[in-house]
Amino acid sequence: MVTSLNNNPAYTDFLYEAEQIIMKDLTFASGTTTVIGGLPAGAMVTGIVVVVSTLFNGTTPTITVGIIDATGAATATYYVSSGISLAAAGVIAGTLAATALPLATNSQVTVTRSETGSAAGVAKVIVRFVGP
Repeated sequence: MVTSLNNNPAYTDFLYEAEQIIMKDLTFASGTTTVIGGLPAGAMVTGIVVVVSTLFNGTTPTITVGIIDATGAATATYYVSSGISLAAAGVIAGTLAATALPLATNSQVTVTRSETGSAAGVAKVIVRFVGP
């Protein structure tokens, strides 16, 4: 029986230098940090959109979008540092942080949720990027 499998997401890139996306559903039960996908070294994020279909009803629900690089170092605010609010339903475009530079190493993209006490909430996080 296999006791250890690679449980990291694949690094996404179809090698045509065209804009691509990774996306992940997020709910109030998803936990504090969620890995939504992987990007190869040299990839550049061009935009982040959050579609909130059911508002998160906790105290000040927000998310930031960051990375965990190949060395395991985490930067929770690499792409979106100011926090995207999940308190209202709708389509919300995130503002990219000044640190949103092309990746130096293969990296996992993470969403970190900050809030207290949500008992409801559903959103889809969409990350647009261009491969190296």
